[in-house]
Amino acid sequence: MKTNDLTFTKVNPEKRYHMIDLAGKRMGNYEIRDLVLAKWEHSNKSENGNGNVNYDCSFDLSEGRVVWGEHNFAKILGLANIISSPLLLYRLISIFHGNTTVVKDPYKTIWWYNIKHKETGRILVFGEWKGAAGFWLPEGSHTELKQPFKSDLEELLLFLISDQIPHPYDGCTSGQIA
Repeated sequence: MKTNDLTFTKVNPEKRYHMIDLAGKRMGNYEIRDLVLAKWEHSNKSENGNGNVNYDCSFDLSEGRVVWGEHNFAKILGLANIISSPLLLYRLISIFHGNTTVVKDPYKTIWWYNIKHKETGRILVFGEWKGAAGFWLPEGSHTELKQPFKSDLEELLLFLISDQIPHPYDGCTSGQIA
């Protein structure tokens, strides 16, 4: 997948979250979704991890790329500053059609969503922490991630924050009304 094929909704600099035009143009991209599904699948298996790699991960939407270890909120934004946790969950379900784990003790987190990298068998856990969207891996730093997992993770993350996540219905973008 070429990340330059993706487009991104403008981020509101006041709130930082991107806003979806609820009745906008149908931009759901099934081709890119199918490329993602060739590399990732829903998993009922979970894995213990931490948010260190998530913390290291930021996005430069003007260039459509993942930036590791750089935090410059004027230009570089973290996942939780770009997408809300409910929209992330909705998009994961729209792509992978799997069950969500609802946490029994919801003090700091309510849900987890597990996917598996097909080539390596690695489990990637998405969820929310104190209301913020994020992901968890066992590595303590992005420098510990190996290829092809790291590049596939970058492509997946860029797709999840793009405005081309298809709802299963008729090219709608997940989060839009048909």
